[in-house]
Amino acid sequence: MVIITAAIKSWLKASTNMKLSSDASVNRVIHEGITDFNSLIDFDKETIQYLPKMCKVSIAAIPADPVNNITAEAEVPGARVSCITIQRILVACRAAKYYDSISRGMTTGNMHYTNVLSNFKIEFEAYEALKKEDAPDIPKISDKDGNRKIIRWAPIFLDCMEHQYGAKGPLRFFYVTTLQ
Repeated sequence: MVIITAAIKSWLKASTNMKLSSDASVNRVIHEGITDFNSLIDFDKETIQYLPKMCKVSIAAIPADPVNNITAEAEVPGARVSCITIQRILVACRAAKYYDSISRGMTTGNMHYTNVLSNFKIEFEAYEALKKEDAPDIPKISDKDGNRKIIRWAPIFLDCMEHQYGAKGPLRFFYVTTLQ
């Protein structure tokens, strides 16, 4: 059985976070599988965009069946999920996947939409646009530069690394952090 904390319910409902309009919509979203921050990793864009259609439908009550070890569950009424909530949950899913990829824990602080995730959205969109650009040509060391070959080549190479992307971001970030 999954334990739902008051913090996740508050995060889903708060106007500065996911902006769900009612307790019924919070309960309905929780029954669709968003039970904590780590559960966001399991969702992708298509499933999040399908969420409003699923949440409109009520979940029927489940009668108890002690023979098969099934406990009774009350009906979960359908609820409205707004477009703004869907956009915010989508950003939260992307952030959760990013945090997971860099082994960073998710907290209510770093998953706060207004203070953190709204900026993450801007940076993520810029990153996605840069990933689609053509990769620059890697500069070659020129013999005509004499004994200043590396000094002239290094800044050009770093700029090239800034526009090359690996699985976790620009290669320049990894190149510079390994030198330190």
